Amino acid sequence: MTDLTFETSWEQGTGVDPLEAATYGTLGIRLGAVSITEVHDDAARTTRKVIRVSAYPLALWLASGWWRLRWEGPRRDTDWMLSHQLAGAGGGYVWPHVTFVSDGELIHVEVQRRARTEWEPVSYLNDMRTTVSASHFEAEVGAFIDTVLARLAEIGHQNTALSKLWSTVQSERRDMRVAASRRLEALLGFDAEEAPAELLSAYARGAETFGAEAVAEFAATAANGTVPDWEALSKALDDGVAVRIREFQDSRSMASRAVRNLSYPWQRGEAAARAVREVIATPGGPLTNEMMRDWMGADPAKEGTTFAAAAVARREQPDAPDLTICYRSKHQDGRRFEIARLLGDHLIAASPQDSLLPATRAKTARQSLQRAFAAELLLRWKDLAERVGDDPDDEVTETTAREFGVSPLVVRTRLVAKSRLSVDALDFD
Repeated sequence: MTDLTFETSWEQGTGVDPLEAATYGTLGIRLGAVSITEVHDDAARTTRKVIRVSAYPLALWLASGWWRLRWEGPRRDTDWMLSHQLAGAGGGYVWPHVTFVSDGELIHVEVQRRARTEWEPVSYLNDMRTTVSASHFEAEVGAFIDTVLARLAEIGHQNTALSKLWSTVQSERRDMRVAASRRLEALLGFDAEEAPAELLSAYARGAETFGAEAVAEFAATAANGTVPDWEALSKALDDGVAVRIREFQDSRSMASRAVRNLSYPWQRGEAAARAVREVIATPGGPLTNEMMRDWMGADPAKEGTTFAAAAVARREQPDAPDLTICYRSKHQDGRRFEIARLLGDHLIAASPQDSLLPATRAKTARQSLQRAFAAELLLRWKDLAERVGDDPDDEVTETTAREFGVSPLVVRTRLVAKSRLSVDALDFD
């Protein structure tokens, strides 16, 4: 995890807009030891770690997109790019090619080298991918905005669009009810106060039944304002597969202990899965359907009720071993993975207030933990590494997938995550 730092130095600015002129100077943005504002200036024939811009448009962009930057995951439309790529700050300046994507817990930052065009004075030199904790991102972005506001006040500009906007954001953050609404809007891909009221009401109804955190996981993967059919979901769960997890309390205790002080969701998921494997006395090797049936009462070989939007489970109590599971996948390997994901969610990821456990396609921290837990539970990395070696091919990938009862995509995803395969090996289609 990396620290984000903004450094400003004010200079005499010129221009029509007095606010931009008042906040003109050098700006340096660092991620750890890497300056993402390092540029080569062809005209001056120099390389420097700062750029000369007005900080006002950047501060205004950060404040106006606060909720989406803080909570919204990856999408592909133009509106999303304007809200998550630093170039959206505009103002006529050449900004570095930086993209911010949230998983709710971490802000994933991608920096791409940018060669200058004919009309641009500089080229950006650095590439990197890293993560910043969401709390640190909030603190550093907030401090930068406060710095810009202090500069404006010093020059005599008190009542600006930025000061009004930032005051509103701060007020919203302090009000738990409003903050929850802003978060939901951002997850759904809307700016603050832009989501249709009927859409928010529909999700509020789901939250009343299933819990706000569970419903937020559906919002994170919603497309074009879609809403899950909550009534159909309740009916599917009524007909779902009843599961009772043996040695549940020991599993939860060991898993909770294993994840302490781990920073990343995938780390916590893998560590929890290894702990559960120890509890059920199966530290390595395949976890067969028979083992899963004896341990949980769920037989992946048998079809069950399905729900199109996600695999889900319902629980009566957060500390009880009983679940009712509804699958999304119609394939045995998919059902095995979904059972494992929902188990991991129940053990260590779900909010105590939630009665619904969703395993969705979203790229939130909670879903990342689930996937890592399921992958390690069903296909331990140590077992996989021993089978594939340093140069895995398609044949060994397919053989390993069959042996451990997972899809070949799970095998390839694990190999990519551990740098044994190029990301090109993943077929997302």
